[in-house]
Amino acid sequence: MIKDVFILGSGAVHPISVNVASVVDLVVLIFTSLLALMYSRTSNRINRIEGCSLVLIYLVYIGYAICR
Repeated sequence: MIKDVFILGSGAVHPISVNVASVVDLVVLIFTSLLALMYSRTSNRINRIEGCSLVLIYLVYIGYAICR
């Protein structure tokens, strides 16, 4: 025999707070991922200049994250 299950606690739902740092991190992640995808699709490789630009973006982001 199957019993009905009622989920109680609907009053426990709260809005999720999002801070600005998380939004910045997400934007940087998406931008860098799309840039790496674009670089790798040009010749199925990432050349030295493209790799250096990705490393530079990483260093700038890490500097920003430390100063934040």
